[in-house]
Amino acid sequence: MKQLSKSAIKYPYTAIGQVISKVGTSYGYGTGFMIGPNHVLTSANNVYDYSTGAVAKKVQFTPGLTKGFNPHGTFDVKVILLQQTQVMNKGKGELAILVLGQSVGYATGWLGLCASKEKEITALPAHITGYPSFSHDKMATIMLSNPHMVNIKPSMINTSAPADPGLNGAPCWV
Repeated sequence: MKQLSKSAIKYPYTAIGQVISKVGTSYGYGTGFMIGPNHVLTSANNVYDYSTGAVAKKVQFTPGLTKGFNPHGTFDVKVILLQQTQVMNKGKGELAILVLGQSVGYATGWLGLCASKEKEITALPAHITGYPSFSHDKMATIMLSNPHMVNIKPSMINTSAPADPGLNGAPCWV
């Protein structure tokens, strides 16, 4: 994975951000990405503790953060929407939608969600972009994977891209 410099923070990287949550007395760090003017898609385990059933009390989203450069600000999450199956699947493939108090997506842009034929997706290289857990301080740096091929199945996306801790909730994009 390579670090992106401040000058490289353009779309789509501005739509990807660091998620910081507080569940109980612990802080968690992950990645999320804008899917609308004030909606962020992330992994449920970034905001939900499967061992205790606790939902994060405080969650913040910082889009485009890199090396302390914070072009759009940090935004409080006002509402956390979890899939109802999160407990049954014990965190495997579960999603959360975070609703921000401000419509920052008009400034950052947002990523679309796509349903496509397998042959169309497997012919394109995919990237995973996010915030590895080793970059969870104020100098967090967005990281970009080298392109990897993807294999799409009806309920699963498989890629050979590395998935470092902290990249939970990161988009796999083509």
